[in-house]
Parts: sequence; C-alpha cells; structure tokens
Amino acid sequence: MKTDNFLTVIYQIDAGCRRLLWIGRRRSDKTLRQGLKVLGLDLVKGLRFVCSDMWKPFLNVLAAEAGKALHMLDRFHITKHMNQAVDQVRRAESTRLRAKSKDEARQLKNMRWPLLCKGSRARGKARKKLNALLASKLDTARAWELKEAFLYFWTYKSPLWAAGFLDAWCDRALRCSGAYNYRNLYPGQASGLIQTAPC
Repeated sequence: MKTDNFLTVIYQIDAGCRRLLWIGRRRSDKTLRQGLKVLGLDLVKGLRFVCSDMWKPFLNVLAAEAGKALHMLDRFHITKHMNQAVDQVRRAESTRLRAKSKDEARQLKNMRWPLLCKGSRARGKARKKLNALLASKLDTARAWELKEAFLYFWTYKSPLWAAGFLDAWCDRALRCSGAYNYRNLYPGQASGLIQTAPC
C-alpha cells in the first residue's frame, strides 16, 4: 500500500464544536508532527484528550508532543485489534495442529471470516462450523468467546458498571491461556479503556 494514498487529518471534536483543523499529505509521524506544529506548541501541550487510530508512530508522536493528554480509544479500532488477536490465535493454533495431524487442523480450515464477524451474523454452514468450534477446547474458540463477550462493554451507561465489567473481562482474558494475544493488545492501556469515547 502506498503511503501517498493516505491523508493525516486533525479534528476538534467537542460537545459543542466539531471542525477540521488541519490536513496533511501522507500518513507518517513526520506529517503528524507538522500538523501539531501548525496548531501551536501551547495548544498541543494543553490538550487534555486525544483520539487516534492507535498506529504506533502516531502514539509515539502524541506521547512526545502531548504527553499529558489522555488517549481515548474508539470502538472501531478496539474491535479491529480484537479481531487481529483472534486471527493471530487462529493462525498459530492452525500451524500447531497441522504439525500434529491434518484431521485436527480441519476444524480451523475456512474459519477466518466466521471468526472475524459478529457471532449474531454467522449463518448456515458458517454457524454450524462456529458451533462445532465452540464445543471444542481449542484456544481459538476461547479467544473468539472473549471477543464476543467484550461486546457487552458497549452497552453500559454507568462508568462504574463498565469499569467492573472491564476488570472482570481483563481477569478472564489473563487467565485464558489461548488468549495470549489479548494480553499484548493494549499494554499499559487496559485501565484507560474505560475512558473510551467514539471519535
């Protein structure tokens, strides 16, 4: 993918004001630094909240330039990272099972897309395969169940109840041997996940 096809955009998203502040060509840390420079050092240092797509170079720039700002995580990118974690577990387990026996590995064959979609949207053969997988003791099934369980997080209105759910979910993810990818999903940010906001 060519980086020239991307733009870096900086928005102000407040309750009473939503406006585009700056657009830069390309998606790079250099471009983001240019945009923050245009906004001015005082404004950037005074930021209280930021929201990005969690791309590592952007996170590094924001930590350096607006280190006191709380990084908000949005639903789309959290879901994306959860799907990546499930897919990593599936690929690793598929490789491990293929080394043992092709019959065991067959359970995970053609399961990538059914595992990435919401469980409520799986129909027909995909639903049957998903149900068979969930009945197994495979790590992929446990990782998928964690991803699906996290959907309840978005239903909470009370920050207190959401924090309780998040703590319980994180404990479950840490106990689940097959969900090792969730442990690395948001290093140092699990406690800040409760302060999620749609961007």
